[in-house]
Amino acid sequence: MISQEIINQIIDKVNIAEVISEYIQVLPDGTGFKSVCPFHNDTNPSMKISPNKKIFKCFSCGAGGNVIQFVSRYEKIGFTEAVSKLAKRIGIEIQTNVDPNYETKKRFYQILEESCNFFTFYLENSDEGKIALNYLEKRGITKEIIKHFQIGLAPKEDDYLHKALEQNAFSIIDQIESGMVRKRNDDSIVDSFRARIMFPIHDINNRVVGFSGRTYLENDKSPKYINSNENLIFHKSEVLYNYARANEFARKEDTVFVFEGFMDVIAAYKAGVNNAVATMGTALTKQHLKSLQALASKIVLCFDGDNAGINATYKAASVFSTVNAIPYAVSLPDSMDPDEYQVKYGSEALNKYLYENQQNVYDYIYNVAKQDLIKSDVVSVSRFKEKVFAFLKFANNTIKEFYINRMCIDLDMDQNALLADLGEVSQREHVPVQVSEMPKKQIIKPIPKKIFSALDIIIKHAIYNKEEFTSYYCDYHSYLPIVDFSDYYEILFRIAEQYTTKDTIDIEQLKESFIENSSEQLLLNKILEFNFVDLESKKEFEDCLKQIKDYSAKKYKNAKFLGALENDDMISEYFNFLKTLIIIQ
Repeated sequence: MISQEIINQIIDKVNIAEVISEYIQVLPDGTGFKSVCPFHNDTNPSMKISPNKKIFKCFSCGAGGNVIQFVSRYEKIGFTEAVSKLAKRIGIEIQTNVDPNYETKKRFYQILEESCNFFTFYLENSDEGKIALNYLEKRGITKEIIKHFQIGLAPKEDDYLHKALEQNAFSIIDQIESGMVRKRNDDSIVDSFRARIMFPIHDINNRVVGFSGRTYLENDKSPKYINSNENLIFHKSEVLYNYARANEFARKEDTVFVFEGFMDVIAAYKAGVNNAVATMGTALTKQHLKSLQALASKIVLCFDGDNAGINATYKAASVFSTVNAIPYAVSLPDSMDPDEYQVKYGSEALNKYLYENQQNVYDYIYNVAKQDLIKSDVVSVSRFKEKVFAFLKFANNTIKEFYINRMCIDLDMDQNALLADLGEVSQREHVPVQVSEMPKKQIIKPIPKKIFSALDIIIKHAIYNKEEFTSYYCDYHSYLPIVDFSDYYEILFRIAEQYTTKDTIDIEQLKESFIENSSEQLLLNKILEFNFVDLESKKEFEDCLKQIKDYSAKKYKNAKFLGALENDDMISEYFNFLKTLIIIQ
């Protein structure tokens, strides 16, 4: 830990104008200096430097701070590393290499940066690049956008990047472990990304830590997107696409937009929304939330309006509930994503929609649930209640009571009846509810333990056998409603996410995909510790499937559940979406 005293010494004794002049040209300006700002596409000297106040400030993009912050941002290095670099100027040596993986990570950063340069060069200077540029132009990606987001191209040849990295003296081991190349069964080396448009992913210090590659050739039947594998410097649960670029704009507006994918961020950028980030194919995590709260107090979730997007909003709201924060949400009409909306209606319309259609996330979820409500239809009413209760389970007592009262008005129902129903759902979810006036007696009989045990065994099999996982989802998932077994289905959904890109499950990655000590993570840990499950026994697995089917036939033969399955509601569509993820390689 570097003491505040040393930090103060550096800021006080190091001449900020002198340091900045070593990176860019500075010009006298009254009692201080001015320069073209290096942190945006500046054409006039917009950045002021004050040696007396010991700060720099760009009056165009908002970038500013002390000498440590300038060096950290300009060199794309961490705060501690910038302190160490500047401390030497005043004769202080600081040991920053406390991380045992420091040197390895440093080499990975260098490899990823070199790979990014290679991809951008290849896009602009090859015959393949001409085809890719034509594709990007048709998608509305201009040369300015390509430069801003450092978009590149991976060659279709097997090992062009590998050869380029070798010429820069990077070892094969580091190339492989950084995720940029891989070894074939015959021990030959092949690039991990080939014939793909490359989108670099940066960390909070604007260092390249990974890539997402998209197909662009018409006859390419491989998966549309592939991402870098996780390693020492790339963790999807921590990374937010475009975070470093959005930093200053988000702080200036005190607002940050969170999208589902990087193409959404690019669409927002085209619409003049520079304070936008995106998750990298994962649900919002506590680490993401911590980073977002460091940017702005107002966080706006902009997930797609389809059922997958609604489900993502549910999950995000549960993460925010752990810190008692309420984000905003905005959903584009007709289940469009921002890219589709921008193409159809234009950049100005997208900008206007994003800023004028925000509502707190609980209102958003409630209104989505209410869209299909028919008060005279008992199935519709039941479906509405289940959707609302699904998000109330993780809300605090004030929010619970607020929306219970709202439901009383919308349904013309007695509050005690709704509280009783909420209590039954909460008991099935194993979540203690403390809403006042909760009745002690439960109307619905508890779910037998053998059903939970059967699901435990099924999940254990699913983790270690893709074929059995597929068998469950394609043929048996609809026998149990999600509202009764949400933790189990959350785990199965995470398994489905991994099986879309590989044939085996990364256990540690699966664990990390849940909030620490959440009900889902605790349940997963319990299942993984079961030693009695015989993973080689097909009969054991099939017996558990039969138990679920038999229980469903007895328990859920009423109109409420059958109606939910027969109608195109959120639950059945949610599972239809999951089916599309299951691709047997």
